[in-house]
Amino acid sequence: MLLSQHIHSIPSTRRALAAPQSCRSLDHRPKFGPKPLPLILVTGATGYIGSHVMLEILRSGKWGVVGIDNLCNSSPAVLTRVRTLAGPTAPPIFFHQLDLRDTRGLTKLFSSYKSSNGVCAITHVIHLAALKSVARSKFDPIGYHSTNVIGTKSLLTTMNKFKVRSLVFSSSAVVYGFRPEHNLLSEEACKVDSLNGAGSEAHGRITSPYGSTKLICEELVQAASAKAGLRAVILRYSNPSGNEPSGLIGDSPLDPENLMPIVCQVLTGKREYVNIYGTDYDTRDGTGKPSFFFFFFFFFFFFFF
Repeated sequence: MLLSQHIHSIPSTRRALAAPQSCRSLDHRPKFGPKPLPLILVTGATGYIGSHVMLEILRSGKWGVVGIDNLCNSSPAVLTRVRTLAGPTAPPIFFHQLDLRDTRGLTKLFSSYKSSNGVCAITHVIHLAALKSVARSKFDPIGYHSTNVIGTKSLLTTMNKFKVRSLVFSSSAVVYGFRPEHNLLSEEACKVDSLNGAGSEAHGRITSPYGSTKLICEELVQAASAKAGLRAVILRYSNPSGNEPSGLIGDSPLDPENLMPIVCQVLTGKREYVNIYGTDYDTRDGTGKPSFFFFFFFFFFFFFF
């Protein structure tokens, strides 16, 4: 099936969103039989992690994908590559250029994926969309709060309205905060318990507005789980690295800040050198020693759902 039959793009987040003609009536997809194919909504779909997540969902053959991205730091070209890697018989991708803070547009999007019996075909959400630069968040804390927190709140509100109860939320290891080296971390110590007035001390000292926004988002997810029946998994990780073996998709943002895409840009001649920050760390050469999370997909996801 041609790419144009799978991908629907909205050029403006201010326009009323409508699903493509092929999915207005979800009970009429001859390729997938009389029953509507369940859909997973992926926010930040054209980003590094989002593109790999979409690909693995399509390869499973169990779900179609509704992708959302505002394209502020990624290119829609990745959709063509994901479709190519997934193959011609994989379920469809429906893409919408949309900012999550546009609650009205988000509501129209969810409405457009209702089946003839009024049930939303979107059954799960993987929320990856966020601004993620620790350094830049210090210069634009209000912008980071608006994008990350308000966007997450808008998504959770819309999910609740349409009774979508399953969520995987991409958080960050920065919520653990700064701790002395002798004070080891544990999941119990870092548990979010904002409903009972706890959490801030357990998280140590968060060192950036970005970290604060992620912790607030975790608390919103926790509240939705307690009050609205949401089933959620929160992932805390740092420095994701690696790519799909073909090399067609990888960590290639428009304006990279993570180490690996910067190294790749040096190798390809797009920049002259890699900046080294710090010379007095307690490491062999005095430079920082980051930890990397190599991944192909969150394999637990299929078990969880």
